Amino acid sequence: MGCWPQTVRRCLAEADGADAPLGADSSGAETTRYEDAERPDKDARDFTEKPQKVYLEYHITAILGLQIILTMMATPGKLNDANTPEPMLAEI
Repeated sequence: MGCWPQTVRRCLAEADGADAPLGADSSGAETTRYEDAERPDKDARDFTEKPQKVYLEYHITAILGLQIILTMMATPGKLNDANTPEPMLAEI
């Protein structure tokens, strides 16, 4: 599990048990990586492989008002936000 849960436990202990509401949100981030994607080409009147920028989606769950991040996850930008809260809440 690494040091992440230990950091969360220390933050919660410092906040004296924090019982503020939870919030979940995500934000897209552009990367400098490219991957090939098949796209229509008007000149060739066919589909060709062209480079396309890769995007990542960062998802977090946090205690609102205290700004304590409980869980975080990075996924490909194409993943629907509805797929991430359940596994993230299971970690808490």
